Amino acid sequence: MRPDEALLDEVIHLGEYPVGISGAFDPSYLEVPEEIIVTAMRNHQRYFAMEHPDGKLANRFATMMATIVKDPAVVQRGNEYVIASRLADAKFFFAEDRKKSFEQWNEKLENVVFQAKLGDKAKTIGQKIRRIVQIAKSDRGHRGRARFHPQRGRGCVDVQGDLASGTVGEFPELQGVMGKYYALLKGEPAEVATAIEEHYWPEGAGQPVSQKRPRPR
Repeated sequence: MRPDEALLDEVIHLGEYPVGISGAFDPSYLEVPEEIIVTAMRNHQRYFAMEHPDGKLANRFATMMATIVKDPAVVQRGNEYVIASRLADAKFFFAEDRKKSFEQWNEKLENVVFQAKLGDKAKTIGQKIRRIVQIAKSDRGHRGRARFHPQRGRGCVDVQGDLASGTVGEFPELQGVMGKYYALLKGEPAEVATAIEEHYWPEGAGQPVSQKRPRPR
């Protein structure tokens, strides 16, 4: 089982007599990024992910019952049924997202308001993305760049595109993470994919910040 102290602290207080139980799901769901599976299990169902000795995600989970039951197998089957539905949805959203482009998602974001008080010329995510691009372009002078590198520009343009994806709509916690995967699947350089993911860092106090990397040439 993958260590998860925060989840453990939560689930042991959900019932008067916590009792562990495990279950499995169809291994075909492992075709989607493991972050989707772990998020669906952990955040939606309070399940612990399980892994193989090499660290790869296994098609199994563990969770807590609130008390001793007469037939644990009934509870196991019930939990397996629930997670199968969750993962089927996740697999569907991931498959549908792969049919879309960042351009299509960015077009949707043109009308998505994130702060109405900024006014009509600045309130949408589309307008925000254009400001990010302009800031990145102006930064080149301060860092001695003679030109705006296309990889840098690509990362700025697509940096919030996955917000319009079906997977992030279902699992908001995966913003940036899914953008990284979709960028790589669409053939973008690793630097672009990393920039999309780390755009949201740090995710809270004490969390890691974006790493300094060599500039693209």
